[in-house]
Amino acid sequence: MNNRFEEFEDFEAWSTSAGRSDPREVVESYSAFKNYISEHSKDRSLEKFLGVGQERTEILQFMFNAFVSGNLPQLFRKREDANEVLGAAWSSKVFSEAYKILSLQNVPQFEGLDREYLAHIARESVEPRNVIYLPEKLREVGVILVHERVPERAKIDGMVALLGTGHPVVGIGFRYPRLDFYWFTLLHELSHIVLHLDRLASPILDDFEAGDRVSAVEAQANRLAKNSVVPRHLWRNSSVHYNGGRETIIEFSKQIGVHPALVAGLLQRELNRYDRYRSIVDAVDLREVVFTGG
Repeated sequence: MNNRFEEFEDFEAWSTSAGRSDPREVVESYSAFKNYISEHSKDRSLEKFLGVGQERTEILQFMFNAFVSGNLPQLFRKREDANEVLGAAWSSKVFSEAYKILSLQNVPQFEGLDREYLAHIARESVEPRNVIYLPEKLREVGVILVHERVPERAKIDGMVALLGTGHPVVGIGFRYPRLDFYWFTLLHELSHIVLHLDRLASPILDDFEAGDRVSAVEAQANRLAKNSVVPRHLWRNSSVHYNGGRETIIEFSKQIGVHPALVAGLLQRELNRYDRYRSIVDAVDLREVVFTGG
């Protein structure tokens, strides 16, 4: 086994295997997890993402928790060929960061979200730098938002789950730096909280480029995310459909109170023409805004 993966022998295997009183079962789970990690020990993307020291140990600890609870096989629900271990590592990092936030911040208990709140939060998109303050804003309603770039090669855009404390956690992976992609991902994951809270004991990881047939649950979240940006009747009757010039898009975005990139992104997806409106959707590099203060 790669020696870089030996450090998880310090795991508190007994405490993380809650509900497993049989020592043999704990040992078997631990051995199986070591084998699982060993199979991926030469993955450079995984190695780079895990890093070193305490942070590395914490990620592996959360991965082990997911492994013994049976959540690892469920992480990817949309495509069987997705890179499971990268998804497990990234979601484990999101969980680790979420619990750190809960331990350091006074986060109120989650009391629920509604559709009106999603429409309200979408209006924050009008100023790109507002994304920096969204984690604090969502904490006010008991939702933990974690900005964490996904590992290289990982086909993951976002995730949502329910923590043991009852707080929802949303992870945004910044696979792409586009403003509209960030907002669609965020609103999609928040839509799961509004619509599917009872299903979030196991995390949902989303890959919006998956070519599979979209499930009913995902279609519902997509629809609510879109309606949060622009109400259906306004979108259906908008002049951007027959006069989709730059000025028309900008004017319509002002009318509905969102950034023009969100309107341009909706048009790209609707027309399946991702070569159009590039000057609008590529105008802001959100990775620079969030991670380097650009």
